[in-house]
Amino acid sequence: MPKFQIVMVDNYAEILETSLKVIFDLFLVFGIEAFAEDDNEEKKKQKNEDTMSETSQDTLINNSQEDILSSKLENTKIDVEDPENPLKDVTNKDKDTFSDRIIERFKEFLDDEVLRSVAAEGIAKLMYNRRLVDAQLFSRLLLLWYNPTTEGDPLRHCLGMFFSTLGGGNE
Repeated sequence: MPKFQIVMVDNYAEILETSLKVIFDLFLVFGIEAFAEDDNEEKKKQKNEDTMSETSQDTLINNSQEDILSSKLENTKIDVEDPENPLKDVTNKDKDTFSDRIIERFKEFLDDEVLRSVAAEGIAKLMYNRRLVDAQLFSRLLLLWYNPTTEGDPLRHCLGMFFSTLGGGNE
């Protein structure tokens, strides 16, 4: 077992890079939303099972009607910018928070010297294929492209190709 640990420590950076490449490839093929867990449905099922065992049928009907009304009120917000549809449904809260967490992790990878190139290439692929849209990540990639420390780095060439093809359109 110690030999395995030595190999793992020696190849730790390669393992991280390969893992990150696999994650980006999965997001590229299936999309980020495919990996978001939908906890609301499981919570609702558990709540319904608990309610059925503790209350009578009349109480269950009243509670479900109240739950439906409260969930509709919670998932509705007023949008002043859209006069056509001022009330919008925001039921995808979990997916948004999952995407936000993933984007935050991507930003952390861009700060890491070891994973910067792999992360930037993966983010560029996701953005090019319209699997990821984030202005802050886009600006971070742009700053990396013009960063003097990336002079002569293959990352600079990769980002140059990304921005030139993105600007030309990928229809």
